[in-house]
Amino acid sequence: MADGEIIQAAHLRALGAGQTVKQTIELVKAIRLHDKKTPIIFMTYLNPIMQYGFETLIAETENLIDGILILDAPYGYREKFEVQLNEKNMHLIAMTAPTTPVERLEQISARATGFLYHVAENGLTGGDFNLSNLEKKMTEIKPIFNIPVAIGFGIKNESHVKALANKVDLIIIGSALVDTFFNKGMNATLEKVTVFAQILRQNKE
Repeated sequence: MADGEIIQAAHLRALGAGQTVKQTIELVKAIRLHDKKTPIIFMTYLNPIMQYGFETLIAETENLIDGILILDAPYGYREKFEVQLNEKNMHLIAMTAPTTPVERLEQISARATGFLYHVAENGLTGGDFNLSNLEKKMTEIKPIFNIPVAIGFGIKNESHVKALANKVDLIIIGSALVDTFFNKGMNATLEKVTVFAQILRQNKE
């Protein structure tokens, strides 16, 4: 779908190492032994969910995760997922794109819960984004949605985080952290997350 080279390679490494949906759930269980407060969202495609069984997934993740973001679920296909998740006080995270018209934004906002994931640029993860175009789109999105707005795609460094800190509620960084983890390891990744978080907090105060 929209995965760039870094995320694609990470998927292949994970599959090659035998990673499964069940193992991911077990990992979250281990996290929850030490951290019961930090929200956790599963970000996935339809295929793993359909193979595992959506009802089974919800049953096994109730009180573990806070929601699911299904990247390739068409807007009109979301209702049955929404109903089942809402019954368990979990969110089906909605997504929008630079090309999403105002009319569709309004439709999505009527049902969106948790937070909105707005894709900063059309294209692949790990690419670049245009700040002026993003700022213009935010003037459309922010008045329509009454939930936090998150931005992802192309956010790679401290300057990007600083530029976005006062324009959005949440920032999603994938490729940059996956690449750091693969090339430099866990400690370097945690250091980068800490720096990003500090910049975000400082510039929101």
